[in-house]
Amino acid sequence: MKLSICIVSWNVAELLEKCLVSIKKHPPKCAFEIIVVDNASKDMSPDVVGLFPEAKLIQNTKNLGFSAANNQAIKESCGEYVLFLNPDTEAAPGALDELVSFLDGQSKAAAVAPKLLNPDKSLQRSCMGFPTLGAMAMRQLFIEQLWRGNPYTKKYLMTDLDYDRSSEVDQPMGACLMVRKNVLEQVGTFDERSFMFFDEVDLCYRIKKAGLKIFFTPEAQVIHHGGSSIKKWGVLNLGRHWSRSRNLYFKKHHGTAALAALYFFDLLRALIFLTVGAAIITAAKTAIDIHWEAVRPR
Repeated sequence: MKLSICIVSWNVAELLEKCLVSIKKHPPKCAFEIIVVDNASKDMSPDVVGLFPEAKLIQNTKNLGFSAANNQAIKESCGEYVLFLNPDTEAAPGALDELVSFLDGQSKAAAVAPKLLNPDKSLQRSCMGFPTLGAMAMRQLFIEQLWRGNPYTKKYLMTDLDYDRSSEVDQPMGACLMVRKNVLEQVGTFDERSFMFFDEVDLCYRIKKAGLKIFFTPEAQVIHHGGSSIKKWGVLNLGRHWSRSRNLYFKKHHGTAALAALYFFDLLRALIFLTVGAAIITAAKTAIDIHWEAVRPR
């Protein structure tokens, strides 16, 4: 078996079907398998998988999260290469073959990701540098809105990356990422303490820390509808999961001092919101008072 395609799905039956149809229409030429892990969807996702006999379904009774579900698929996989593929993606003609060919031809490549496109075929910027405290400060404290082009954000977002040529990168988006199975055996699989967010960042960091290389190639193109599952979680739940995974990543790789700095950023962010909110309320009250004073009967 050359390739194992691993898809974790949660309540995106329609998009999951499109994803599986795209694989069926544009299958890789090598021997491959499809493993779909359904995280207790309440829609018709399991029935959709049943329409594709070539796909194996692992049906969970509760939502285990992205990391744990992907690890389930990895354990069942038999391929030399493992492709982590979001259910809200559609493989373009030849995309899977291009990714396989890239790893076949690049012995130093531990992983490779394609060019992601929005549904309108415009570019989706999908590669980033590893997060640093400087980049987190710029983002969380709204400094990057005031200091455009600052070096921390520029490096984090890889704003200089040419998406028209193959390049070595830090962390491609996990919507479509092909990794050698023996690399996963070497550096470990996904950290299941992370329910979602920062999961592929952590994996890529461990791959790079082991002295291995990760690449982006525009020769393979995949449409990504983007965030179709996570949007259903709601802002508060998403924020909670994002913060927990961020904290886990920084403590794991940069120590407790970095974690303390993040807590400080969170406190400053809360104070900014409170200050701005109080200013808005005061301004609104003043405007109302002025209005009523102007229209008050004399």
